[in-house]
Amino acid sequence: PERTDRWHFVKMDPLQRSEYAAHEEQVSRLAHAAARRPLSQKEKDKLMREMAMMRMICDTPYILDEENRICPKLDELEKILEEIRDNPDTKVIVFSEWERMLMLVREKCQELGLGHAWHTGRVPQQKRRAEIMVFKTSPECRVFLSTDSGATGLNLQNASIVINCDLPWNPAKLEQRIARAWRKHQTKPVTVINLVAEDTIEHRMIATLQAKQAVAGSVLDRAGGMDEIKMRGQDSTLAARLRQMLSPEPDKPPPPLPVEPVVIDRPQVFSDQVRAAVGPALVACEHRFPLEGEHSVLLAVVEGDARRWEPHLRTLHAGLYPPDKTDPLSPVHLEVIDRTTFDALERLIAGGLIAPSHRVTRPLEAQR
Repeated sequence: PERTDRWHFVKMDPLQRSEYAAHEEQVSRLAHAAARRPLSQKEKDKLMREMAMMRMICDTPYILDEENRICPKLDELEKILEEIRDNPDTKVIVFSEWERMLMLVREKCQELGLGHAWHTGRVPQQKRRAEIMVFKTSPECRVFLSTDSGATGLNLQNASIVINCDLPWNPAKLEQRIARAWRKHQTKPVTVINLVAEDTIEHRMIATLQAKQAVAGSVLDRAGGMDEIKMRGQDSTLAARLRQMLSPEPDKPPPPLPVEPVVIDRPQVFSDQVRAAVGPALVACEHRFPLEGEHSVLLAVVEGDARRWEPHLRTLHAGLYPPDKTDPLSPVHLEVIDRTTFDALERLIAGGLIAPSHRVTRPLEAQR
């Protein structure tokens, strides 16, 4: 389907600009030194560190200093998320290279009452699968927050908006992010929103990314001619190699598509087993993700005395989540309550007397 790319240019806060300028000055000094002589390895490492910190501050100084939460991009993102909140059928993927930027976005989602999934390199594998599943299946889960650990291998076609809080150096990595939503079996138009700090290294990266994309498009997709690519220094050798790569070749069979691993939906299997065991006494079964902690909770609501069914349900739970094999960093707890208790808790929440402590709920069995 159609894809629309939008660029939102965001002005830096004066204090943010001041911190950015300090690192920019270090980069400028090293660049002038490199124009006169080869840099030492120590100087090269420092140059890369300073440039990386400039990119971090383009998002927020909070990435480097947890006392400084200035983040103009978050204000811009809030406007987008408010629009999404008012369109219940819309889901969004938010990417950032840095987890601390996503932590600020997560807080904003909680303020706006938007259910979210969390996918970073620190999340254990079993927990990642659960987060992906809840984003795909729960109407409450509207936002998928991910570092580049989720930029490949994920099929998230139920999302129609991709927001990049920052730009990676490599255009292929940027396209990998977008391809989580804009891919085969997508049925909706996809909107890509790139947040760019105005008049910064990030702003200047756009031309570099577009130039790299032009070369890649000519080489890989044959989307353009070599005459359209302006090469610095008119490197004829490089141009000749690229032309050779573009020369017609005999048709070859396409490589086989990678086979996606089969992921067992353990919460749904548990719900099916409970339904078979309990029958009409099962009122509801849900998979809930608390605001705090790495664990999740399977909630089974039954008619009558919950103590009657709890031992059997815990046996079913242990069969799917054996203590010796379950990831200790992302446990899945079980709670069994009766319908009267469940209804009372829902009334107290609706009345504002208690506050729900979960960020998203995935229904596994419709309430009766």
